Amino acid sequence: GPDNFNSTNYIINNLVAGTYNCMITDSLECPKIISIIVNEPPPLEIELINVDNLDCYDNAGVALDVSGGIGTLEGTINTSWGENSDFTWNNPGQWYLEENNFNQWEGLINLTVVDENGCSTSLNNILVESWNDPIANFSTSTYETGLLETIELFDLSSQDAQIISWQWDFGDGNMMNEQNPIHFYDNPGQYNICLIIEDENGCQSEKCKLINIYNNVYVYIPTGFTINDDNINETFLPSVNGIVKESYEMLIYDRWGGVVFSTNNYQEGWDGTYNGKVLESGIYSYKISYLTPNSKQEEHKGRITLIK
Repeated sequence: GPDNFNSTNYIINNLVAGTYNCMITDSLECPKIISIIVNEPPPLEIELINVDNLDCYDNAGVALDVSGGIGTLEGTINTSWGENSDFTWNNPGQWYLEENNFNQWEGLINLTVVDENGCSTSLNNILVESWNDPIANFSTSTYETGLLETIELFDLSSQDAQIISWQWDFGDGNMMNEQNPIHFYDNPGQYNICLIIEDENGCQSEKCKLINIYNNVYVYIPTGFTINDDNINETFLPSVNGIVKESYEMLIYDRWGGVVFSTNNYQEGWDGTYNGKVLESGIYSYKISYLTPNSKQEEHKGRITLIK
C-alpha cells in the first residue's frame, strides 16, 4: 500500500507477510524500485516434553519446549492450587518447572506465552499427580510361639510404584532382605520385628510388630514311685518347664475316685500319704493341668503305681 516519506531512514510497522515494492526517487527525480519480502515469523508454540509427578520427597517438575515468536517472551502460569507466576524468556527453548517454582505441587497447570508482537499461545491442563507413598505391612504365621519354632513372615505392603527392596530386622540382631522370609528365635522374650520397604522412586516405609517367644513347655510324668526310706524316688513329682506356674494343679485319686492329694505348687510332689498315713501299694490316678504361655489350657491324665 502507499506509504510516502522523504527521509533517508524510515520504519514501517505492523506489516503483514508478503512482497512489498519500494520506489526511491533522488533529487533529479531518477527512480529506483526494489522489492522487499516480509516473511511470516515462526509460530509461537509450547510443547509438553515430560511431567515428573510429585514424589515422597516433594520433588516434581514439568519439562516444556517453547519455540517461535519474536523477541522476548512473557509467560504467565496459573495453577489449580492457587499459585500464579510470571516468567520471561530471552531465548526460546526447553524450560523446566520444578519444586522451587511453587510451594505446593499436585493439580493442573495452565501456561500462556506472549511475544513482542503480541502473539500468544497457551498450553492448558498440564496434570501433575502425586505418587502414593508405599505403605509397609506384613503378617506372621504366629505372634506367640516357643523357642526354635519356625515363624513365617508375609509381605502385605501396598504401593503405586514397584518395591525394589525389603529389609527385615527381627529384633535379635538378625536381619534379612527377602520378601517373605522365615525366622526362629533361640532365646525367650518379646521381640520387635520391623520391615522397611523402598520403591523404585526411593520412597520408604516402615512397619513394626511385636512377637512373644516363650520357653517350650516340657512335661515329664513318672509311672510310679517307692516309699521305702532309701531316699530314692520317694515321691511322685512330675517335671514341668515353660508353663504358667501359677496355673498349675495336680490331683491324685484312689481307685474309687476320691482325692487323696492335691497341690498348686509345681515343685511339690506326693509322698504316698493321705491324712498323714501311708496308703497301700497299688494303682492310683492323677490329673495335672496348667496354662501354657500362650494361655492354652493343657491337661494330663494317667495312672501311677505306688510301691512300698
